[in-house]
Amino acid sequence: MRIALYSLIFLGTVLLVLDLTKLVEGIEPQKKAAAQKSTPVETHGSQDPPKQKSAESQPAGHPDIDQALALYTQAIEKSPTKAAPYASRGNAYIANKDYEKAVTDYDQAIKIEPENIDYLLQRGALFLNLNQSDKAITDFTHVLKIDPDRTKALAYRAFIYYRNKQHQEALNDCLMMLEKDSTFTDLHTTIAQCYKALDQDDKAIFHLELYIQSTKDTEGKKKAEALLKEWTPQP
Repeated sequence: MRIALYSLIFLGTVLLVLDLTKLVEGIEPQKKAAAQKSTPVETHGSQDPPKQKSAESQPAGHPDIDQALALYTQAIEKSPTKAAPYASRGNAYIANKDYEKAVTDYDQAIKIEPENIDYLLQRGALFLNLNQSDKAITDFTHVLKIDPDRTKALAYRAFIYYRNKQHQEALNDCLMMLEKDSTFTDLHTTIAQCYKALDQDDKAIFHLELYIQSTKDTEGKKKAEALLKEWTPQP
């Protein structure tokens, strides 16, 4: 059965997938004058400007990633004590699937702004993507200390706990999410699975029945009904 928590985690956010048009918002690349050479953007010791790929090779509306990286590197060189350019370059590295370099930039951004929830959430998501569960949990827990109502951090942490078969911890976070927002009815399937793993069959069946009663997902309901039949003691 598909675990409902998976869909909850991606509700309202796409993990590690970024729209590059947002990354370069407010930063304009240098333009060539008709009869003048533009000044090259220096990056990593190179005097050559980043090469622009052909329009055919790029998604509509997306700038060249190398150019975005060069622009943010330039911004960092100008303002090395500001957190935002590091986070922005980290996002460009994410778009380029270079997650380890993205973590390095987010480390620096968080060093400058240690209580920035957005930065902590993104680094935690990076650690999750890199299968560094302990570090991800540390970041999400830090977020919840700053803002106990940040449901996204609870969802990420519950996902990690469930994936690591820490069913009691996952259950605690799911119940807390449901308490904060009762509209997360899909959570009942994950809660049911946790109770089942903890050998609390009555509670598992109860939450599976709650899901069946509340869901509008026809396919999910069929799977839940089949699971309920499997879990219910036969006379």
